[in-house]
Order: sequence, then structure tokens, then C-alpha cells
Amino acid sequence: MMQKFVHHLGLLALVAALISTGCSGAEGESGTDTEAGGGDTGSGTDTTSGDTAGGGTDAATTDTSGDDTATGDATSDGGDNDGGTTDGGTTDGGGGGATPCAEPQGWGCACTGNNDCSSGWCVETPGGKQCSVTCIDSCPSDEWACMQAAGAGGSGDLTYVCVPKFTTLCEPCAVDADCEHLGAEDGVAKCLGLTKDGVLSGSFCTAKCEKDEDCPSTYTCADADGGKYCQPKDAAECDCSEKAIAGKKSTTCSITNANGTCTGSRGCTESGLSLCSAATPEKEICNDKDDNCDGKTDEGFSYDDIGVSKTLGGICGVGACVGGQVQCAEDGSGTICSTSVKSQAEACDFVDNDCDGKTDEDLGVADSPCKQGGVCTAEAVKATCDVGKWNCDYTGVAGYEGDDELTCDGLDNNCDGKVDEKFVYVSGADTLQIGATCNGVGACGVGIVECSTDKKGAVCSTDAAGSASEAKTEVCDGIDNDCDGLVDEGCDDDKDGYCDIGMPHTATNTTCPMGPGDCNDDVADISPAATETCDNLDNDCNGDTDGGCNDDQDGYCTDAMVVVGTPDVCKQGGGDCDDNNGAISPAAQEDCNGIDDDCDASTDASDADLLKALPNCENQNGVCGGSKKPIDLCANGAWGLCNDAIYGKHSADFANEVTETTCDDLDNNCDGKVDDLCDADEDGYCDKLKTVKGTPKICTKGVGDCDDDNGAISPAAQEDCNGIDDDCDGKFDAADTDLEKVLPPCDNQNGVCAGSKKPVELCTGGNWGTCNDAVYAAYSTSFSTDAVETACDDMDNNCDGTVDDKCDVDGDGYCNAKFTTTGKPKVCPQGGNDCNDDVKEISPAGTEVCDGKNDENCNGKIDEEDASQCENYYPDLDQDKYGDKFGKVRCLCSPDVKEKYTTKDATDCNDKKETVNPGAKEDCKTSDDDNCNGSINDIGGSFCTEFWVDADSDGFGDKNQAAVCMCSADPSKKLTAIKGGDCNDGAFQVNRRRSRTA
Repeated sequence: MMQKFVHHLGLLALVAALISTGCSGAEGESGTDTEAGGGDTGSGTDTTSGDTAGGGTDAATTDTSGDDTATGDATSDGGDNDGGTTDGGTTDGGGGGATPCAEPQGWGCACTGNNDCSSGWCVETPGGKQCSVTCIDSCPSDEWACMQAAGAGGSGDLTYVCVPKFTTLCEPCAVDADCEHLGAEDGVAKCLGLTKDGVLSGSFCTAKCEKDEDCPSTYTCADADGGKYCQPKDAAECDCSEKAIAGKKSTTCSITNANGTCTGSRGCTESGLSLCSAATPEKEICNDKDDNCDGKTDEGFSYDDIGVSKTLGGICGVGACVGGQVQCAEDGSGTICSTSVKSQAEACDFVDNDCDGKTDEDLGVADSPCKQGGVCTAEAVKATCDVGKWNCDYTGVAGYEGDDELTCDGLDNNCDGKVDEKFVYVSGADTLQIGATCNGVGACGVGIVECSTDKKGAVCSTDAAGSASEAKTEVCDGIDNDCDGLVDEGCDDDKDGYCDIGMPHTATNTTCPMGPGDCNDDVADISPAATETCDNLDNDCNGDTDGGCNDDQDGYCTDAMVVVGTPDVCKQGGGDCDDNNGAISPAAQEDCNGIDDDCDASTDASDADLLKALPNCENQNGVCGGSKKPIDLCANGAWGLCNDAIYGKHSADFANEVTETTCDDLDNNCDGKVDDLCDADEDGYCDKLKTVKGTPKICTKGVGDCDDDNGAISPAAQEDCNGIDDDCDGKFDAADTDLEKVLPPCDNQNGVCAGSKKPVELCTGGNWGTCNDAVYAAYSTSFSTDAVETACDDMDNNCDGTVDDKCDVDGDGYCNAKFTTTGKPKVCPQGGNDCNDDVKEISPAGTEVCDGKNDENCNGKIDEEDASQCENYYPDLDQDKYGDKFGKVRCLCSPDVKEKYTTKDATDCNDKKETVNPGAKEDCKTSDDDNCNGSINDIGGSFCTEFWVDADSDGFGDKNQAAVCMCSADPSKKLTAIKGGDCNDGAFQVNRRRSRTA
């Protein structure tokens, strides 16, 4: 334990300062320092404790001759102090369970200075200043550490004092240096930010630990900031110690939520740790405040000024609102333009009234002075504002008739608020408006004036054109029955004495005395008394127009009746010589039947008209198609049979043969089959033994089929390795270069062998041979015959069905360094250079570990600097086994002898001199700080000189104080005399020299 704290020698000055602070607070002190371990409390003559040398315990003596009482020197000097026995305030062994302040002025008692403690040591603790004890290895509590301090009275003796390990634990802090204190090893104390319920409650002093037992009982050893540190149990908040309250310690803190983080401070007061002064982050609103504590005010708020973003305070507004300023809205939800209150409804005045950057926009008929009555509805009228003026467009208004109404339809067509005002009905001397009572025409009675059905005027509703018409069908009876102002109109228009067959009449009618039945009252020659002729008229009104003119309905009128023009019943004309037989007429075709079919007085072969429709020969197949029987085959009213001479005369391609020998797209032998057996195997090529003309359909691909019974053989066939001339070029197999056009795939189609073809020379004896390695290598330069691939390139190089096998055995994403890696193949996307593909932890991405055998990161080095588990080494240029305290530290797996990084120590204050190091003894003959303790005037150094205290500066030292062997005088302690013997060191006139003179 003692060795563990040797490196704290540098804190001696702090201890001395702490003790000095305690001494200066003693009551009534003036002018004389109180040294550690002593108890000078008066202004009179000091009484120094006796120091008994040897193996016993120093005796503490009391001098009562003066006003002051000095406590004896309680420093242990090699006495018998065994296992927990306290000798003059020194503790040796034991510790961990002592009761604080069990004895007055004992360990753990409150104090203000060293004089308040029996041990002479008053130290700082979290609970204020308390008495400590000297020690050898352990302290009364595990929360205290045994630390080296300056000897009492500057004697130079090594003294160890118990100080708290956790003096600053849980104190508010800002940096690690705020947490350093006696009792803490270098780098142990740390200022750590602690959170509570996810909120940074502040930064507080902590201490490194490995387990809970390393921390005070109310603390736990928990993970934080990449290490383990003592923290309050159950995430409790730090309390303020008396020391922290007295020092008014404070820390920064923050409050975080979804809106952001606000920082503040909190500190230790008499009432404890204050609350965090930080505000609670709020959602940023537009209010001239930094609501979310991000250092920015009203960020994210801008004003869209007609597509242009304006910041707060910027000039805004257009049209009637021009000249405004961007401001926050009253509710903070956004921004407004200060002049937006000037916005009004848009009007047609060439001004942007509503301040939207547009002028006279979105105005409709409702905003215009255009007509909006009658048929001029808002939906139909089109009103546009053009440069501040309205234009009215009524072209889309159904029924609109401008300023003057033209239609009587019950509508206000000119949109003047009046309906059909210009339309009137004249009845005698009266001019009546629409809706007035009126008298009808003829037999029609009283009604109401209304628009006529043609909407061009007004009528009485009882009129024939009225909605309540009383008009009846006109009857030949001497009365205007249909109310049109006419009597018996239409009864006998042709004045032939017969009434129109469509008009009813009465017996008393005198208009048509011959009676009814006139089927055409417009022609006087047509009546029931007329004679029927062929003229498209029912001349005798018997209901049968042109009756008897065309009884056989063949379109020709009989030559027995008068024909006028071309009546509908016989549009072909007259001259029908047999009106009882529809097949006989001037238009009929003469036939071989012994009859004058066309009424031209000639029959059969004697009538040249027979040539116009000669019948087909019996065989109409192939080239015989269209052959006609000659006129001389008609005899005795019947046709004879066609012979080969007739067919040959009809077509020069006719051939009387069983099987055609010519391929010409014709049925030459008229057997119903075209080019039969020209392409027996139906492969599109004609048999080379046939005569071919042109490119007949049956063999459109050409001629020259050398085997017309095998469809697989033709000039278009692909030559194959089968011992056959497949393409009819007179060559077969390897002798035919056409074999190269479709080479079969090689047997192995895996990996880079995929797509490989068998070369033509592998065709022998009508069969294909097997591909060998030479064939695959010629096909792909990536082919490899290796059993295990040595190239990692996303390809199956040896065509075994596996891509990049064995490239990444350990599955770390890096390919074996022994293999050739191209790019970053899928099997090892990180690339190559894996120097050990059997261990996943070893790769270019691996972490180098100090193990003395493996190159974990594959950089060609083993155990390089800064590897995991490395240790800090310092340069030892003078090889005195102490490292240069000012030198650069390197984290190494083992010492670097070449560069002289050979020690883990960093305490050598001069690494260029082997004689200067913390293990050396101060040599008064040199000007160096030989033992690196910060002083060149150590007590007891080699070749030192004895100096006595010379308080009265008379050159003689106080005989009552022991001489101190130092390299040079120390005026600060009055150690300046090289001679002793002064019996009164308080009077300059009294000394050994003056006594001898006297």
C-alpha cells in the first residue's frame, strides 16, 4: 500500500499548505510559525520536544517555563509498533472499521488546525476539516488512504498521513482538475456528467473503480463514459458536502425534451444543491424569444410574400398593402405583414385590392354590372375585367336576344325584367297582350292569348295553334271546322266534282256533287271514272296503281298496255313478250333451251346473245378453272360435254398427267391439287428433280431439296455432326464449314465455362467428342484447372459449380491474402489481404492485440504500437530505469530497446543524466535536482553542510536546536549559521563570539 502512493510525493506542497492553513488559525498566534507535529501556541520561548534516537519511541516532553506549552514530537522513529498499536499518533496495520472521533482530538474529530489534533494532522474531508493520523500501510477506514507527507518540523523524515480517498466525491465540477485531491491516484478522479430521468442534472466529481467495494457504501461502481466510476446508488442525486457548500461549488446542467436542450447552472448552498436554473425547452414560436434554447430566436419563421420568403423585420406587402413590415402574429403561430389590414375585396379597377400580387383576379359576373335577370343567369353570362373595365359576354346565354325580344316563349329574353312584352293578338279592333281573354277563329270559341307554337307571335289558346285548341278535322259540310278561316278547304281541289278520298263529307255537301273517292284531288284526270295506264298513277282510283302492267313482276311492262315514261311498276321499260313468265323479258339472257328468252325473235345458237353467258365446262379445277363451253355445243335445246382439246385451248399450262412434274403454283392436271408432290416433306423447298418456275407457294424457300422425303434435310437446314449432308451443299460434318454456325455447348457449363462451344474438329464419325481443358482455356482466360480456386473475382474459375470457394474460409468478409483478389467480390466484399483466413478475428479490419504471435490487422507487423492491451512506455535515454517525465508516451506491447522506450515509469526529471532520477540521492556538489523532488537543497544529501537556526542573524546557531545538513543555507527557515552554540538566539548581542570577547 505504501509503494502504491509513492508517486504522490509531488503533493507534499499541498499537504504542507493544508497544514499551514490549519496552524495559522490557532488562537493568539503572532510572528512564529507552527511546524507540523509541533504545537507552538504562544509568543514566549518555545519548548522543543526531545527526540530520542534509537530503537525506542520518541519521548514527548513538556516545557512549562514559558507561557506556551509544546507537544512532544510524536513521530515514529523505528519503534516497536506492531499490528494496530497506536504510538504517538501513528497507525500500523488494521483499519477499515474504526469509529470516528472515538477519543478527543483523535481520528475523525472536527478541527480547524493541526493544533486541534493529537496527531498534529488536521486534513480536509467532505464533511469539513477532521483530525487524521500518521500511518505505515493502512488507515482506520477503507475510505482513507495512507499518503506520504513532509516530516514534522522539516526534519526530512518520511512521514505518512491518512487522508480521505473521496474528498471531492459528488462535488459539482467543470473539469477533471476540479476533482483532484489528496488520497486520489493520478487519473482516478474525474468530472462526470450525471443524468437523472434522462436529464443532465450536472457534472460531479467521481472516482474510477472496478467493483462496488472500491466506492463508499452509498455508492455503486457503474459504467459511464467508457469506464466504471463510483456513482450514487439507485441513480440518486449528489448531495452537497460541507466542503462543497463552503467552497460554493457549482456545475452546469440542462433540461432536455423533444423540443431541444436548455442549459443552466446549480450550486451548493446551505439548503443543499439548488435546482437547475435551465428553462424547459418549448416548441419554437414567433415571439422574439429563444424558446428551444438552440441559440437562435424565432428560427424557421419567415413570411411568404407572394412567393418571396421574407425574414422578420423585412419589408413586405404588395398592391394596396405595400410598405409593410414582417412581424410575429399575436398568437406566435406564424408571421404577418403589418399592412395586411389594408386588404379588401378585389374590384375591377386595375388595383391589387386584396394584396395577393394579382390585379382584378377571380372576379365573376356577380361582381360585374352585367345583366343578371331573365335568361341572363350568373352561370350563363360571361363577365371579364380587362384593364380595370368590365366586358359583358352573353354569347353563351341560352335564349338571349339582345335588347329586342324575338321569341315568344314565356322568358325574359332581353333580360329587362319583362316577359314577351312585344307580342300581341289582334281580335277585331282589339290588340290583346299575352294572357288576355280572346275569341277564336271559325268554329273555335273563347280562350286566352298565348305564344304561338312557332314562338313567333301570339294566338288565342282555342285556335288551331293554341294550347287549348278547339279546332276539329275539316269536314266537307260548309263550316270552318279547323278554325283556320277557310271553309271546306281540300274537299275538291282539282274541281272534277269528286271529293278528296281523305276528306269526310256529308250528304248535303255541294262542294263535290259526284261524291267521294278522288284518290288524287290535285289532278282532274284522276278519278273513279278514268282509264288505267302504265304511268305510276292509280288513274281509276281503284287502289291498284298501274294494275295489269307487269303481272310477272320482271320489271318490264307488257306490250299490251300503254306505257308512259318509266313507271315504277316496270322501271325496265315495256316490250315484255310473255308477261306471265318472269324469266322472259327484253333483259333476259338467251339460254340453250329452245325458247326466245330475250324477246328478240331469235332462239338458242341462232341468237348471238347466247355467247354472252356461256356455261362453265364440267372441270373447273386448277388451270381448267374459267373454261367455257363453246356455242356450237348447244344443239336441240341442250349443252354437250367439254373435252381435253377445249381445256388445252383454254390454258397453255394444262397437262394431261397423273402427277405434276412442274412446280409453278398451278394445278396443271386439274385434279384439285396444286403442285402436288413438289415438296413432299413440306420443308418449304422443292424437290430438285422437279421443274420449278418462279417461287411457287408450296416451296417459297427455294429449290434444291436433295431428300424431299425428309423435312430435316434442305438447303436451309443446319449442318449437324451426323454423317449426313443436312444442307444439300454436297458436304457433310467437319468437311462442311457450315457446321461452325451452330456448335453444341461443351459438357461443362458451370462458372466461366458457361457458353463454351465444341470446336468443329471434335466432330468425327458422325458424333461429337468431349471438350477438354484446352477448349475451356481457349474459351475463357479466367479458366483454371486448379482443384481449389486461387482467384477471388466473383467467378467460378475451375467450373466446379462453386464461386470463389475457399476465398473467405473464416467468413470475415476479406479474401485470403494468398489468393488473387479482383475488386470486392461478393464472397469477400471488404477486399483481399486476409493474412490468416482460418481465424475470423484476423483481417485487415482486425484489432491488433498484444499476443506476441499474430498480425491481427494484417499490416505485416506483430504487436505494433497502440495495439489492444498495450502499456504506456516512456523514453529512458540515460538507461537509469526511470522514464523521461517530459517525454512522449507510447503504448507498446513490449519495450522498444532500439528507441530506448524501456520503462513504464515517467518520473525522471533529466533523462540525459543517469545520475539524476527519483531513486538517486541528492548530491550537494552538483547543480542538478539529483532525486527529482523539485529541490536542489535536500536535507541529508551527499556532501551536505550543517546549518543551525540563526534567528537573530548573529552568525551563530541556536544551540537548543539540532543542526540540519543541507547543500546550502535556507534563509526562509533561518537555517543560515554554520556554527552553533548560541545560548540566546533571540538577542543579537548574545553569542559564542561575544562571550569569548567578554
